[in-house]
Amino acid sequence: MTAEPLQIHELHACADPECLGKVHNLLAEMWNSSPDVSELDRAMFETAVIEIAANIILHGNDEGSTLCNLTLEVYPDRPEAHLRDDGLSAQKKSQSRAPFKWLRP
Repeated sequence: MTAEPLQIHELHACADPECLGKVHNLLAEMWNSSPDVSELDRAMFETAVIEIAANIILHGNDEGSTLCNLTLEVYPDRPEAHLRDDGLSAQKKSQSRAPFKWLRP
């Protein structure tokens, strides 16, 4: 049987630059209620979550209308993050580009 998360923290927001501050706040909320996670584990987890969130913002819709959902879960032996976005801008960008071709020497 899979363990149930001890905590669940969620953020549903538009993927714009202000979203990164909201992600930091959600992580701080999670750490405040999880004092047993080491500083090193916190730093590595935060770096990964912020990097992915920043990529969603960077490659999202120019108008900031890409929707992003972040769920942070704390289990007895690990934290987990689940990020989802609607992918609309990435789909539009990939359709407007020429197909990728391998370059051969």
